This record gives sequence, structure tokens and C-alpha cells, in this order.
Amino acid sequence: MLTLALLVALLLTMTLADLAPGLLPEGSGPVVAPIR
Repeated sequence: MLTLALLVALLLTMTLADLAPGLLPEGSGPVVAPIR
């Protein structure tokens, strides 16, 4: 159950980073950089 919650949180984070990059600081983490 915890793993599922972590996966959903990660998906939400990536979606938010895609939709609203202005909300996140420039080098917010290693997850956003490779995707963009």
C-alpha cells in the first residue's frame, strides 16, 4: 500500500513539473531535469 502511495506521489510530482515548471525552482532535483 505504501509503495502504491509513493508511486502516485511520484507521478503527481512529475505531472506538476510538466504542467507548471514555474512553480518549481530551477534545480529542484534529479527527477525533473532528465524528463524536460
